[in-house]
Amino acid sequence: MFRHSIPLTSIYLWLVIFSFQPHKEERFMYVIYPLICYNAAQTIETCVNFFRELSAGKLRPSISRGITNSFRCGIFLSYSTISLARILALVRAYQAPMQVYENIMPASTICLAKEWYRFPSSFFIPTTSRAFFVKSEFDGLLPGKFHESNYTDWRSGTWRLPSGMNNQNREELSHLVSRLRLSILIRRSQSAFTIIS
Repeated sequence: MFRHSIPLTSIYLWLVIFSFQPHKEERFMYVIYPLICYNAAQTIETCVNFFRELSAGKLRPSISRGITNSFRCGIFLSYSTISLARILALVRAYQAPMQVYENIMPASTICLAKEWYRFPSSFFIPTTSRAFFVKSEFDGLLPGKFHESNYTDWRSGTWRLPSGMNNQNREELSHLVSRLRLSILIRRSQSAFTIIS
């Protein structure tokens, strides 16, 4: 019993600690996703065992077993249906940024403004295109650019820390494109110029 209690209590300890944090994000929960699944499995088994104890001597074992199996299958089907509905809802409701990226022409310049965080990584834009950040109402730290490397090994520049990073979420002007550089990029852009604001 004690062996099962440690993972279960660690979930609640994690929730208590992060409930007191002023800034909350879903990424703080990723660490305990396996423990949440474990907690759910333990809850289902506890309910099944509780039902077995209540029905002992009142129902035949075959009927009791059928009810518990139906309970488990019902929980699994309900969970699967809700999960599939959530996946489809996310795909349907948040596909607009991917549609914008799909329609970007090769060798284009993409400028991202205050809505930059709604768009997926620049990994999804054509390889000949470049994404830049322009000054907007957002005054926090913008993502940095990975070091471009000619090497084809698995790290290939992603292992190097981008310049101008800080852990206080302070704005770093080197991550923004200046107006002069922006006007040069507009003139040089052969095929397309896209501003996502």
